[in-house]
Amino acid sequence: MRQPNEKLQDYLSKLDPVCYANIKEHIRLDLQYSKQVAFLLANVYVKCPNRSALGRKVPNNLKEGSLEYVEFLNSMISYLISTKKDNVLVKEYRKGLVNALSPANLFSPHVSFRSNYMKLPGWQYLYNVMKRESFLHLLIDCCGYILASESMVQLFGPSFSFSRNSSNRVSRGRMMYKLQREPEKMCRIFTKSSHDLLNEIVPVASKQKRTPKRLRQLQNVLKTMLINDRKMDYSVTRSKIQGISSVTGTNPSVVAMIVIEILTSIFPSSFWGSTTNRISLESKIEMFITSPRSESMPANYIQEGMSLNSFTWVGRSSRTTSRQDFDSRKNLVCQVLNWLLSNVICRIVSQFWYVTQRPPNSNSDCDYLAFYPHSALNYLLDPWIRKYTLKYLRVSTYGGAVQKGKLLNSGRLRVLPKSDDFRFICVPLRGPEGSELRTEDTYYLYAKNIIGPIRDLLYHKLRKFLKHRSKKHAVCMSNEDVLREIITYKSRNAKPAGGYYMAKFDMTKCYDNLDQGKIMECVRRLFQDDDDTAEYFVRESVRPSSSKNSSSQRRVVRVIESDSVESLDARLINPSRIHSHEGLTSEDIRYEERYGSTTRITKKQVLEFVQEHIRNATVIINEKVPKSYTRTQGVFQGFPLSAVLCHIVYTAMMHDIFGFILDDSKSVLLRVVDDFLLVTSKQDMCFRTLKAARSSEAESYGAFFNSSKSTVSGQCLDEEMHFLGLKFSPQSLEFILDPPKVGEWGVIDSKPLRCNLQILKNHYLFRLRSCISHRELYSASMMIEYLIHILEVILKTMKRDQTTLVLKGDREEQVLDQISRLLLELLYESERVLTLHYELKQVATFSLKFRRTVFLQLASHGFFNPVCIAFKALSNAP
Repeated sequence: MRQPNEKLQDYLSKLDPVCYANIKEHIRLDLQYSKQVAFLLANVYVKCPNRSALGRKVPNNLKEGSLEYVEFLNSMISYLISTKKDNVLVKEYRKGLVNALSPANLFSPHVSFRSNYMKLPGWQYLYNVMKRESFLHLLIDCCGYILASESMVQLFGPSFSFSRNSSNRVSRGRMMYKLQREPEKMCRIFTKSSHDLLNEIVPVASKQKRTPKRLRQLQNVLKTMLINDRKMDYSVTRSKIQGISSVTGTNPSVVAMIVIEILTSIFPSSFWGSTTNRISLESKIEMFITSPRSESMPANYIQEGMSLNSFTWVGRSSRTTSRQDFDSRKNLVCQVLNWLLSNVICRIVSQFWYVTQRPPNSNSDCDYLAFYPHSALNYLLDPWIRKYTLKYLRVSTYGGAVQKGKLLNSGRLRVLPKSDDFRFICVPLRGPEGSELRTEDTYYLYAKNIIGPIRDLLYHKLRKFLKHRSKKHAVCMSNEDVLREIITYKSRNAKPAGGYYMAKFDMTKCYDNLDQGKIMECVRRLFQDDDDTAEYFVRESVRPSSSKNSSSQRRVVRVIESDSVESLDARLINPSRIHSHEGLTSEDIRYEERYGSTTRITKKQVLEFVQEHIRNATVIINEKVPKSYTRTQGVFQGFPLSAVLCHIVYTAMMHDIFGFILDDSKSVLLRVVDDFLLVTSKQDMCFRTLKAARSSEAESYGAFFNSSKSTVSGQCLDEEMHFLGLKFSPQSLEFILDPPKVGEWGVIDSKPLRCNLQILKNHYLFRLRSCISHRELYSASMMIEYLIHILEVILKTMKRDQTTLVLKGDREEQVLDQISRLLLELLYESERVLTLHYELKQVATFSLKFRRTVFLQLASHGFFNPVCIAFKALSNAP
């Protein structure tokens, strides 16, 4: 049971009434530090631990030694660090093994706000009057908070847990982006033994010498499955796939059909339990494969409608003997079915198809996955890779192997098909297989202790560099930033008589074409005012989110440029130590996740690391003989520093090549990565900007103009300018709201009625709030029409998926009642939001159109007609 917070004075009065009486007398007599003691008693709140937390053992020197208060506090902090206690007093300190400084400098008097605050004379007085053991219990076991202006700041005690709930959804990650360079050689789906497969399903099975009795029948099923797998002739399946696939890949429904055929061929009939179970599973397998990329299947949905008693491989006997036995069987079935989808099906799919997201310009919905047969993809991919490697790569001197010291500066190829090309993505390797640490943990340390601080420092230096410029281009990192800058531009510039002009353009393969010499030149420019011996401190900590009701965390980074090494408890950056895994344990990982850190970086290290990232990063391409490649030009898209390096170079190019735009207050140039948008009142400025983008000066940065995607607005009144999913009217700079299409949203079979209605509600409310956020970009009438169109889409979706909605509800009356209340909530929330920003007359117009749309769409519909009646009664509609 969670214990409530109480004031420190109430806590002391219960703990030791005599001691508390002495403290009150001290305050009454206004003796030394009495005001500070009174402040602590009234403003510090204490939450007592559960009884299980009481009575922890601490060293005798802390309980009985004759220590001065400051010496006592330092000794206690050393004890907390050495024993890895989860206490906020040591959040800013480093553990000795990870710290690069000597043990004597394990902590300094300046590193921690909390330790400094706890050294105030008021706390020293409490230490002197309280029993030593009680004071230790207060600081170590209890949670202490002080009331700040906006929230409570914790001073001591166990830190609040920010652990995230594990995902309870089945992932399709194992089937994605798996290249098979020689698919014809594949003759088996499974290469593991039945014992290894059983360990995938139930990890605890590997810790026992003999297979538990309750799992032996399941292991027999797996043995039969492996025998059938060896008997299968998969070349026939491969030929069948080639015959029914098109240029755009294999239809997802066909993929599901073939996967189900393979499953029914290799798994014995006893695995399915019954025909009803098999049919139910087949429908869920099809849904798992064909569902949109953004959707994931809940784990508990898989076994809905299953007959547990039909599975003969569950338990020791055919009958359930107790409630505990039933729960054990149910849990095992859930584990097996989750394994079937997330492992087996993903493995089968990846053996025959390369699964990726659909190209943006494809005819099909981009939210769905694309399935390309490996042989067909390789036919297109092989010449493209040869051409790409000749232009951008060279074979590494280490061949297919990765140099021992460069394990974490390497990646594997991932290909994303585009409408007429491929996108080359290099996904960083997660570390060497078979290492003492898990590979994810190894890469975590590398990314957190090396990559992260350097990336944060580069962004900091770029912001500082731009801050000292009298004129600078706007920095846009997202569509939201683009909208914000256009709103600012409109507010500062009155609409000209001839209207506005817009020009958009982008650069071809911005990551691939970056000039490596220019990258280093731009990075050095950021550090040009610093001495070669300059040091920087990058401090990272984790704080609660600003939301009072949220237990999430946010990462806070602070970069300090200081000449004093003693001013911070800093860890020297040491890439070689992480590469070699010396002295690292899995406990270091947990310590890193829980505690803040400060990293000391030198200027020389930054420049050397960036140089290494550019020149010596490698990618392994699996050809007939796997080869390792380094770059001759550009950087690998997907590597952790590539984005910030591209941002630095393009920012420098904008100021060097497009500096003339800054001299014109009537023009603004916006950029998101390599996509540019010019807004101006002068048409000749558009052509001058495009000319500069085509210049040799721009190409010297590695920015090559893409003429096929450049557009300049004209004088057409109905003209539209599309930019990164946004749509504008160049004449008025009005943002054109593009409503969703009918059929774009749908009811999801795997979700209950309440969740489906909540999804439709979220679609509407998200767009409502987005409209309000950018209301300066369009008229009230346009926004009203947009919201009414969204309402129409929701109503038509409900009518189309009526059967599914009824099945997901307990009864028809419940479905109709929840839909009525949903529409009422949308109406009231819209009226509330619109009233804050628009005139009452406009809000009344919206309300009338909202009600009229509901009646027109549902009144003539036999099933939904009661919704109209209920909605009319609840909303007091005329």
